[in-house]
Amino acid sequence: MDRLKPDEQLAAEVLQSRLGGTIDPKDVCGAQATHDFDLVLADGQRIAVEVTNAADEDMERLRGESERRYPAPRLAVNWRVRLPKDPRLKLDTLLRELEPLVVVLERHGVEHVGHDVQAPYDPEAAEAARCIARLRVHDARRFTAPEPDEGACLMLTFHSRARVIDPDALLNALVTDRAEAKRDVLARAEAADACHLFIWVRHVDAWIGMTDLPSPPPEAPELPRPIDVVWAATDDPLSGSGKLYRLESGGVWEAFP
Repeated sequence: MDRLKPDEQLAAEVLQSRLGGTIDPKDVCGAQATHDFDLVLADGQRIAVEVTNAADEDMERLRGESERRYPAPRLAVNWRVRLPKDPRLKLDTLLRELEPLVVVLERHGVEHVGHDVQAPYDPEAAEAARCIARLRVHDARRFTAPEPDEGACLMLTFHSRARVIDPDALLNALVTDRAEAKRDVLARAEAADACHLFIWVRHVDAWIGMTDLPSPPPEAPELPRPIDVVWAATDDPLSGSGKLYRLESGGVWEAFP
């Protein structure tokens, strides 16, 4: 397992938690043109699995940046900062300007500023809140005390305004694209009893659809042979923070617990 890439390893753990079995890595140690791993079930059935991503590059960059903790040594506590999902954001500049403004908020005991929050009464704190808004920060909220051996930090999250888009159709289109791109790799898994494609959904609009909508798409794409099953996942289903959908060839989408 430790030889798989992080996304492949997490996908393997997700499938193993749902289906059981053991993981047999394949795309390791210089192996070429092979699928990522086999999931060997208790009855001996061998499932070949290929892992891929459906993402747009700019939003993938923002996702990576949101998973970092940005040191803010002048602050007393951690702050959570919500920003628009806009790849044009220059985070290094924004964070450099933001920290001293949050210092002002802490000095005046302000715990939350933002578009939908009443402005602080103190003039200095109110001006800091206006400057924070001009940085395109949706809101900033006092969060938790840092660990004893760590300094305070700024933690980023991103939000997106509603768009006129059909997220169900977008997910199906992304699945079709990834399935066509990976079908040849899985076709070489001749010893497998079944072929599964595991897709990490990181395209922002499809991700929003999966996380916000209560149920999977009512329609499903046709899967090319030899793909028997597609799994579509957001974030980390193991931690309870993501969603996992399953589509069998010829079937319909189902939310997989």
